[in-house]
Amino acid sequence: MLLFNSLTGLKTLKLSFNRLARLDSGVFSRITAIDTIDLSNNLLTTLETRTFDGLLYLRVIDLRNNQISQVEAGLMYNLPNLQSVYMSGNPCYTIYGVHTLQNLICGPQN
Repeated sequence: MLLFNSLTGLKTLKLSFNRLARLDSGVFSRITAIDTIDLSNNLLTTLETRTFDGLLYLRVIDLRNNQISQVEAGLMYNLPNLQSVYMSGNPCYTIYGVHTLQNLICGPQN
């Protein structure tokens, strides 16, 4: 996908309230300087294992208020600076590969 090819220096991406139901693997891979991605309040049910590949500076992922029930181990692999993932408002039953996070926020909708 060429959607984000020209945004290589972007630091924060807010895609909340866009009714997104699906994201392709590597969709953000060209935004290598990204620090924060806000995907809250969409219709996501699952995320491809390689959705965040190559985002070495990513610190925060906001996935609140979607329909995500499981987070695969590979989703957060090779994100050395990832500190916080916000998952409240999701029916997240199983979350793998989060042992290096400083904050994993799950629970009822705020």
